[in-house]
Amino acid sequence: MSPAQPMIACDKPLLDLGEVRSDQKLICDFKIRNAGHQPLIVSDVKTGCGKCIEVLAFPRKPVLPGESSVIRVRLLTGDPGSTRVNGVTVCSNDPIAPRYVLRVSSRR
Repeated sequence: MSPAQPMIACDKPLLDLGEVRSDQKLICDFKIRNAGHQPLIVSDVKTGCGKCIEVLAFPRKPVLPGESSVIRVRLLTGDPGSTRVNGVTVCSNDPIAPRYVLRVSSRR
């Protein structure tokens, strides 16, 4: 990494919710931080399944070096008896990981 680049990081890029009831709406927060040396700009956050998971909030202002912010998503649980892993793609100006994937796992 060049000393003058932003760098997205997340201590828990996979949130395992374990066993959940069907037809629940669960709120999940991913704490991201800028481990680089320039402001991190999150331009968009996308989900792989618009019916299963939705983005509620993400940082609209630059995340300064050393600082953290939250990406909040809502997981909509479905049919019982299944395991699901939902992806959330964070688009940013990090030159090494411009598309950083976060995941939420649950079992019903």
